[in-house]
Amino acid sequence: MTVPDAIAPRRVWTWLGTPGSVRVITAGMVVYALLIGALVFGYARVSGCLAQYADASARSTAARATAAGEDRAVDEADRRVNERDRAASARADDALDRVLLAMARRDEAATQAAFRDLLKVRAEVAQVRAESAAARVANNETRARNDDARKQNPVPPPPSQSC
Repeated sequence: MTVPDAIAPRRVWTWLGTPGSVRVITAGMVVYALLIGALVFGYARVSGCLAQYADASARSTAARATAAGEDRAVDEADRRVNERDRAASARADDALDRVLLAMARRDEAATQAAFRDLLKVRAEVAQVRAESAAARVANNETRARNDDARKQNPVPPPPSQSC
């Protein structure tokens, strides 16, 4: 080891012990602490914003899901009413077809029996249609109540997309 090589490390250690270098290092540590504090503060703000966003989004999504569920329930009730009407109409058409076929075969007894069956089916269909009409009125009233409730207490919009 040569003398100049041994002197360089001693100069660095000697310089680190001077009051000027202690002040510089202390100032650097204060700046570092301030930067870390600012980063932690910024992270806390973003974290809080994300938490608020998640809460608002959950409330909005839950309210929208409830509203959609109510709408689906009424729509499903309408579909069941329509299916029942279609089935009743199909029964009436089948009964009429039996009357026409019996008339085409010129079978008086079969025609009368088919006609009595047609009258019976038509009465049942009339009853089904009356019940369907009442069910549609009830479904429309339910829709109106749902709409009124939503006007009184609207579904919250989704939250802002930025923090």
